[in-house]
Amino acid sequence: MLERRVEKSSIIITLNKGFDSWAEMLGNGIMTAALIDRLLNHAKVFNLKGE
Repeated sequence: MLERRVEKSSIIITLNKGFDSWAEMLGNGIMTAALIDRLLNHAKVFNLKGE
């Protein structure tokens, strides 16, 4: 699904965890690094902190 949208339209992904905890959630540090690398290519990241 994401592959069809790349370079054609916007994709918004929201999580309540930071990138530093993705490897633990997904269980594989190498694959997580590759995923984050692809997601952040041409990306704008907004970190919102609230109460």
